[in-house]
Amino acid sequence: MWLVLTTHREMEPFWRQRAICHERRLSGLTEERARDLVRHLRSNFGRGALLSAERVEQIVERAGGLPLYLEELTHAWLQRQGVIVAPPEATLPGLLGARLDSLTAPALAAAQLGALLACDFRTELLQALAAQWPLTADGAAGAASSGGVDALGGGPAATLDDAAQVALAGALDELCDKGIVHRSAAGQAAHGARYGFRHALMQDVAYQSMAPERRRARHAQVADLLVRWSESHDRPPSTDLFTPELIAHHYDCAGHTELAMQHWERAAGDAASKGAVKEAVDHLSRALVLLESLPQEASRDERELRILLALGPLLRSAHGHGAPLVEDTYARAYDLCVRHGKHAQMFPLLVGLWQCNMAGGDLDEAATLGARLLILAEGARDSTMRLIAMHAVGTTRFLQGDVGAAIEHTRAGWQLYDRSAHGELAFTHGHDPGVGHGMYLAWSLWQAGYPEQALVQARAALTLARSLGHPMSLAFALSHTAILHNLRGEHAEAEALLLESRALAEDDLRGSWAALAQLQRGWALAGSGDPAGITLMEEGIAAWRQSGARAGTTFYYVALGQAQLHHGDRAAAEDSLAMAAALVAQNGEHFYEPELLRSQAMLMDITTGALEITALHQRALALAEAQSARAWQLRLWCDRVELAHALELAHDLEPGNVEFSTAQISALEEARAGLQACLDWFTEGHDTADLRHASALLELGLAPEPPATSVTPATQERAP
Repeated sequence: MWLVLTTHREMEPFWRQRAICHERRLSGLTEERARDLVRHLRSNFGRGALLSAERVEQIVERAGGLPLYLEELTHAWLQRQGVIVAPPEATLPGLLGARLDSLTAPALAAAQLGALLACDFRTELLQALAAQWPLTADGAAGAASSGGVDALGGGPAATLDDAAQVALAGALDELCDKGIVHRSAAGQAAHGARYGFRHALMQDVAYQSMAPERRRARHAQVADLLVRWSESHDRPPSTDLFTPELIAHHYDCAGHTELAMQHWERAAGDAASKGAVKEAVDHLSRALVLLESLPQEASRDERELRILLALGPLLRSAHGHGAPLVEDTYARAYDLCVRHGKHAQMFPLLVGLWQCNMAGGDLDEAATLGARLLILAEGARDSTMRLIAMHAVGTTRFLQGDVGAAIEHTRAGWQLYDRSAHGELAFTHGHDPGVGHGMYLAWSLWQAGYPEQALVQARAALTLARSLGHPMSLAFALSHTAILHNLRGEHAEAEALLLESRALAEDDLRGSWAALAQLQRGWALAGSGDPAGITLMEEGIAAWRQSGARAGTTFYYVALGQAQLHHGDRAAAEDSLAMAAALVAQNGEHFYEPELLRSQAMLMDITTGALEITALHQRALALAEAQSARAWQLRLWCDRVELAHALELAHDLEPGNVEFSTAQISALEEARAGLQACLDWFTEGHDTADLRHASALLELGLAPEPPATSVTPATQERAP
């Protein structure tokens, strides 16, 4: 399919950066094409239509290549046959207004009604309005009053009599003949013919031709009519006429703030339930703007709090959990909640604050908030609250490096989740908590040394995400399943998932989720040997941080540093690992710290830094053991075996240039014994890259070609 989209130059459409899009700037018509258009218009105007060559040049020069301006200027001159001076209304709006002025009163009234409805409008609604308002142009006798529903005397079922139908049909025919509107190709559809203004500027001029007070009154009457129709059994069959956002728009334009806010909130709920995050955010944002015009009182604050609590999860979906706009929204909601003692709203508010702090990297505060959520949930004896609270605690504990506690809470949450009871939470929570539990349980199981259980769990959570129809939950599941495949050394499987996630992010998501898909795909490519993946990782991390997100950044920088080291850029790897180390100290994000220490050891030269490498290994092993992270322990014992072999070989070749002592003589056997004990612990996953590599080291002394997921401290580098 070939889709053509047009925008003004000053607009920055989100699709511009997509690889599948090709942008072409459109300039105005060339002078020759402009002359051809003027001649064509002259020939269609009728017999006797004359324009001198000099007049044609004047029109072409004045229009500046703008087709609509060319048409209107030409039309104006042809209407003024024999007049030498230029039309006084020779600006484009003036020309369009002059064309409207040439209409009969019924046609002008129909144009005004159509402009009030939309750039494209349907006759069923136009007929209903014309049944209440005689087809008299604005300001003339017979215009409708501003009395709202009561002014629509006949109610929703009111119809035009035969004479009025003939008048309306004639008015529409005149608008088509004069080039004001056009009838759609669908013609006489089941719900009435569709008409559209030939250009949005023409609609604007028709709309502005009504007096402001009359315009507002008619917007109110349209909104009242749509509400009555939506509540009536006797109504037109086209349900798109009764959308809350359309009703809200008309009440908004009418200046009926209270009614407009009600319908904007309702429209946001409808949009959110369909996964239309951006539209829902726009509707609630408009409601907040209208709220500012209401008197400052407690009821206004209560309403603002309700809107902010609905807006927060949507902003997280649109911009990411750590975006400043999200944090500001929850901070304002918290102030209102505390000010008015709204304890019932405290739980969802604390959830939002937890997500902001977790995503923003303040794990200590996130842990405190998670504990408060769990206390509230246990006290309320509410399964939904418990599900969300356990997600907060489990996720935070994982990031802090407490794998056992993470498994406990995420497994309990996964077992508690009930699709029938909790399946709609994704649309109010930001992403589905069942998917969140499942994915963090899978990641925790991998680190604890259960790679097969982890994969089974990730696939179950991904299946759940696919069934929900919620883009953010699916993007979350795809990215985290890809993380697991990358950790297992299955980079092709990871890339396939991330291509799907990237397409989803382009279509439905923005901010941190698109960034996450990009950096994870870069990791998969780099792990498969493609250095272009490093650039994708760098750009993805930059976009992730720009969105305000900090959670997981330690992990991303370590993965980037390992990829850079694997592809020979030691200086860049040092910078990436230094960034990761700084974030560990700043955020308390320890779950990837053993791998960070192992990666820092890879940067050292064994001929001068064997003792420092050993110290880093010992420190990392102690941390991994404290975390019950068998996956990290396995990699560290592999590195210790490789280090001992490398030291022994280097000493044999250049005994005077290598730090060596009697204690080093037994280092190899000690490392092999440690690796054997660690490997014996594993009961599954023996076909994964890490376990295959460990087995090869024990069977062959030192595997000649370590897999892509390993790095030798001496000459071969290891990527996760």
